[in-house]
Amino acid sequence: MDNLHHSAWRLSYGKMTICWQIDSGVLFLVNFLAIFSSLYTYSH
Repeated sequence: MDNLHHSAWRLSYGKMTICWQIDSGVLFLVNFLAIFSSLYTYSH
């Protein structure tokens, strides 16, 4: 019972970390695009 609970917790924790990695990746892309577009408009 305790082992089953531990594996379920690890599974939900893995899902959380995967979602967090996707969210941080999207935030990084949005920040990168914002900086790139501002640099592009500044140089032209």
